[in-house]
Amino acid sequence: MAKVLIDIHIAEAKVNHLKMDKVDSGAAVYLALQDSVFKENKISQETYIESFRYYRANPALLDEIYAIVVDSLSLRHKILKLD
Repeated sequence: MAKVLIDIHIAEAKVNHLKMDKVDSGAAVYLALQDSVFKENKISQETYIESFRYYRANPALLDEIYAIVVDSLSLRHKILKLD
């Protein structure tokens, strides 16, 4: 789940970086990126939603996963700043 969430956050950042004028255009790009994240991770949107519901109902587990997500995204950010 951590890998999927990392990829989802990266997709969101990509869309935000595009600074599209129309919300609909940004949403369409995000949905396409999200779909590619699901395909890359070999899961369906339904599986993602079910997993996210499970972790929301178990906040301690969700905190553990998000600690991994934040660490990974922070490391990627630091690496990109060095390049």
